[in-house]
Amino acid sequence: MDLSTHIKEYLPLGLVNIKKRNQTDFIIVTCTDTKPDKLLDIVQLDRLHRALGWISVGCHFLIDKFGEIQKGREIEEHGSHTWGYDESSLCITLVGGRNLEGIPTDQSYFEEQLESLLLLTSHLKRVYPDARVIGQDQLLKDEEKPYFDVEDYFNG
Repeated sequence: MDLSTHIKEYLPLGLVNIKKRNQTDFIIVTCTDTKPDKLLDIVQLDRLHRALGWISVGCHFLIDKFGEIQKGREIEEHGSHTWGYDESSLCITLVGGRNLEGIPTDQSYFEEQLESLLLLTSHLKRVYPDARVIGQDQLLKDEEKPYFDVEDYFNG
């Protein structure tokens, strides 16, 4: 399957010079930590990250509420998402993570998002067969995102 027809590009290319990644040990899944009524896209996330002083959006892919896979950083570029692992990983960010009351939950993701997550990770595992698909929470002790056990989800 040609995944390129499923990935939408909204950000302009070539605006910044970001360090290239030499290895890919992890495919990290995280989330925007937002409520279900927040419709966030890659352009808005890029603006948010730049407002924080970053050179661009930190993730390589964003999966919106409708399951659309949106391209962030170039695939070969160093990410900015998981301290200590940015040089050796790709990042997929799911929009969501909290319920309407603002409480973290694994029930905030839509079926279309999870289907796209499976499609994207399956493709990336073919490109990087030795990379481990893992949640950000499994690498950082003070992190809980994406609020579900990613390894269990893919292996269970």
